[in-house]
Amino acid sequence: MMHKASELPHRPQGTWVTLASMVLASVLGSVHAFSVFLEPMENYFQTSRSQVSLTYSFALLSLTVGVLLGHRFYSLLILFLRSWINNFNII
Repeated sequence: MMHKASELPHRPQGTWVTLASMVLASVLGSVHAFSVFLEPMENYFQTSRSQVSLTYSFALLSLTVGVLLGHRFYSLLILFLRSWINNFNII
């Protein structure tokens, strides 16, 4: 089944996709820059490397859970917002 050009969904421009990808990569990549701060944090908190590294472990665990379950959270959020908007006749 062929669609007319006017019926096709709008596709984002390449520049915006590239910029969004760069922002996402810098945010996710900043988690891995944690090793730069290991020694200063050890000295500041007067604690061992294993205790300071626990923070990095929690960050990676949170990132993993967010990636695996985030789409379900956002779909539930969208359903909630749609029902809220419909109930209160906001739009």
